Amino acid sequence: MARMDIKTLADVGQLDRGVIDKLFEAELRRVTADCEDRPAVDGARSITIKLSFKPVATDQGTLDTVKVETEVSSKLPVTRTRELDMILDTKQNTLFHNPISPTNVHQATIDEAMATEGGES
Repeated sequence: MARMDIKTLADVGQLDRGVIDKLFEAELRRVTADCEDRPAVDGARSITIKLSFKPVATDQGTLDTVKVETEVSSKLPVTRTRELDMILDTKQNTLFHNPISPTNVHQATIDEAMATEGGES
């Protein structure tokens, strides 16, 4: 039986025919692409490699094997829109937004303001 010594992070990357290495490369591409796409976003990007070890005991209670699972993930800064002003109609359970003035839902158009001032409908 061919055995592979696992002593370094490089060895871990070669487990499961290099799948872990490929997972890391994919997350690295994701993180670097986000850095390029959103350089003005301050938050840090990170990659996490998590190894979980679960011992398997024999019927006699001694160690038989160790199940090892690897998780590779990345975290990017949250994407947020600007804050929008809305009105809640509690009777209809509906939010209303003014696309002409996203930060002031009460802002009227010139036509609406003139109609209100001049008594037009």
